[in-house]
Amino acid sequence: AGVVVTNKMMASNVPMTALSEGKNDAEYAAPRGGRPASSKLGIQLIVKVCAGAAIVSAMFLILNFIYLGASSEQNNYMDNIKIAVANFETSSTAAIGPAFVKFASSWPGGHGLPKFEVLATPASVSDMRDKVANGDYWGAVVVTENATLRLNTAIGLAAYSASASTSYNPADAMQFFYDEGRFALTVSTKVSAPGRAILAAFCQNFSGSMVQSLAASAKKALLPSVGMNAPTLLTKAVWFTEVKVRAMTAEVSTWGLTVAMILLTTFSFLAWEIACDLTEPVEAPRTSSGYHRLFLDRIGAVLFLTFTLSLSFMIVWEALWAHFPSSEARVSFWMLHWLHMF
Repeated sequence: AGVVVTNKMMASNVPMTALSEGKNDAEYAAPRGGRPASSKLGIQLIVKVCAGAAIVSAMFLILNFIYLGASSEQNNYMDNIKIAVANFETSSTAAIGPAFVKFASSWPGGHGLPKFEVLATPASVSDMRDKVANGDYWGAVVVTENATLRLNTAIGLAAYSASASTSYNPADAMQFFYDEGRFALTVSTKVSAPGRAILAAFCQNFSGSMVQSLAASAKKALLPSVGMNAPTLLTKAVWFTEVKVRAMTAEVSTWGLTVAMILLTTFSFLAWEIACDLTEPVEAPRTSSGYHRLFLDRIGAVLFLTFTLSLSFMIVWEALWAHFPSSEARVSFWMLHWLHMF
C-alpha cells in the first residue's frame, strides 16, 4: 500500500496532505470557489513583466534626461552667456582697441551667439583671466597694450625691407580667454566656436578698413612696397591668440549619456536574461508544448521590454531635443530604435 501511495504522489505531484484527505488532482489544481491556477499565474506574469519594464524604463529615462535636458533649448539662455571686453590701448593714436570696442558695443548677440560686455576700467590681463576662471564671464577678449603701435611700426619698416616685418606677430594684438573646464558642452558650442568666428570676422574687416584708410592718407605711397615686401600685413593685419584657462573635463551630462548608452546596450544584450527573470512565475515545463509556451512568454517579455525602452527614449528626445516634422517620422524613429534594441 505504501508503494502505491508513493507512486500516486510522484505521478500527481501533490502533497501528502492532499492525498490523505482524499483530494484528487483536479481538485488540488483548481480549488473549489477560487480562480484557476493558470489564470493566477498569467496575471502574476503580466504584473511582473509590466513592473520590471516600468522600472528599467524609468532608469533609462532619468539618465537620458540628464543629458538631453542639459543641452535642450540652449538659445533661450544665450542672454546669460557674456564675453568681457578689455581694451588696454590708452594712446590717442590707437586704432585696434577703439575699433574692437565699437564693434563689440554694437554686437547684438542672441540667436545662438554670445553677447559682449565692454569693461570701462579693466585692471590687468591677469585679472581678466581670473574673471573667466572664477566664472564671472564665460570668456574675455583683451586688446593688448601698444597693439596699434606695433602694427604701424611693422608697416613702416615693411615699406623699405622685406625682412623688417618678420618680427611682427598679428596674433599678439588680441587674446581670447575661455574656460573649457567650466562646462565643455556649452563652452565649445556657445562660447569658443562663435567667439572665434566673430573675432575672425572683425580681424578681416579691420584689415580691409586699414588698407582703405592708408589709401586715403598721406601714407598711400607705402602701399605698393608694403604689398610686395609683406603682403600679410595688409590682408591679416591683426589676429588673436586663444587661451584656454582650464582644459576640458567630462561634465555630468557626458557621463549621463555614457551611462545611458551603456545601459541601453546592456539591456539589449541581456534582454533575454531580464525576460527570464520577469517570467519567473512560469513553472518549468514537462512537455514540448510547455516549452513552446515558455519560449513565447519570454519572447513576449523581450518585445515588451524593448518596446517600452524605445518608447521612453523617443519621448525624451521629442520633449527635450528634436521636433519631428510628422507623426510618420516620430514612429519611424521609435521603430528604428526598437528594432535596433531587439
